[in-house]
Amino acid sequence: MMAGIAAVSAALLMTELALTRIFSVTMYYHFAFLAISIALFGLSASGVAVYLARRRLAVIDARVLLSTAALAHALATLLALSCLVRIRVGLNYSPENLWLMLAIYALAALPFFTGGSVMSIAFSRMADRINVLYAADLIGAASGCLVLIPLLNWLGAPGVVMTAAALSTAAAVVFAPPARRPRLATLAVVMIAMAGSAQLAGAAPFDVIDTKGHVGDRILFSKWNSFSRVAVYDRPHGDWSLSPKFTGTRAPSLFMDIDSAASTPILKGTGRVEDASYLRYELTAIGYHLAPRAFSALVIGPGGGRDLLSALVFGASRVDGVEINPIIARDVMLDRFRDYSGAVYANPRVSIHVDDGRNFVRRSSSKYDVIQASLVDTWAATAAGAYTLTENSLYTKEAFGEYVDHLTDDGLLTITRWVFDGLRLVTLAQDACAERGLDASTRLAIVRYDRVATFLLSKHPFTPAEVAKLRRGPVGSA
Repeated sequence: MMAGIAAVSAALLMTELALTRIFSVTMYYHFAFLAISIALFGLSASGVAVYLARRRLAVIDARVLLSTAALAHALATLLALSCLVRIRVGLNYSPENLWLMLAIYALAALPFFTGGSVMSIAFSRMADRINVLYAADLIGAASGCLVLIPLLNWLGAPGVVMTAAALSTAAAVVFAPPARRPRLATLAVVMIAMAGSAQLAGAAPFDVIDTKGHVGDRILFSKWNSFSRVAVYDRPHGDWSLSPKFTGTRAPSLFMDIDSAASTPILKGTGRVEDASYLRYELTAIGYHLAPRAFSALVIGPGGGRDLLSALVFGASRVDGVEINPIIARDVMLDRFRDYSGAVYANPRVSIHVDDGRNFVRRSSSKYDVIQASLVDTWAATAAGAYTLTENSLYTKEAFGEYVDHLTDDGLLTITRWVFDGLRLVTLAQDACAERGLDASTRLAIVRYDRVATFLLSKHPFTPAEVAKLRRGPVGSA
């Protein structure tokens, strides 16, 4: 009996935390907070419902009641998951979006209502053993949290929810009277086997298919880990930072993104760096026009490899790329799309490190001629539903100071961000320079095109020749 309580408790916690990841993909990361309120609502409603129905429930055997409720919880979990991965809701206010949000809330609350009913029935029927029940509840909840991270890495968020449903079916068998267990066990195995078979056979009833911004797009690759879902789509990526002065032919590309939000292009490569010379017209590469010959570069968040290729086009002798997402580095760029990208991640002049950019810089003893970070964002919620983004530590005063400390005497820091981030970046650069006795007014340049801007912070004061080169450069005026 206690094992069943622990299993249901683990299933509830796993479902709640996995929903934060699913909501981050199907909606936006700030909606991940919704999972917490939904869980509390569903659990509270179940307690009220069990109390109101206490007289009707009293005539049913406790084991039969718990077993039925646990099986209903498993079914509700699978039903809710199959619907939630298919509902798309926009951010703009409209009656349709309002109804869709209400539907999402109701569907997501269903597993917590049914699972909470199991717990409420157990606590009310076995009040004399409340201490043991509570211990089993806490042990199950803790176990669910412990296995969540490895399960997310292995199965992805939908797979975690399916595992939670399987735990509930196991609990239903444990709760059942001995005479009913064989029949119920058969039913549970058939139910989970059908769901798993449909998923593995390609029907994908529990996969996230159409997400924000990708309705109808064909998915070439998708994989989850504990903090993201990386997907590659059969559609070209826009060139939002390519200068209008370029009139030649651009390379084809594929669209890769994290949680269907922060995107990066995978440029089709030939393996010949000179074939990507059009990258000289990229706003993100403007800093390389000032780099010396055979320079060294550090690229934070290389994503689909465009910034790595830009550094190679300008003649970098050594490029360190620091990519925080192992799926992007290992599964996409070094495996599935290695040939498509021209093996840019495997270029002899490129070294890829799967690490957080800020931590890598802090630990590194190397100094670079150019340190580059171009729109490094994830817009992803953590599994805890907390407002914590992995890239936040890249844009702080302390981080800018560390970047400056890891530049050579003639080195250059180049950060590309949206224009509305401009004032903050200028302030960060000024503070970092002031702490080191440097005059930011002679070391900071901003080059803007459309909605994005590249902020250049030089270790030495910009010379008139460098300023002139930026002004007449291929992108815009400084």
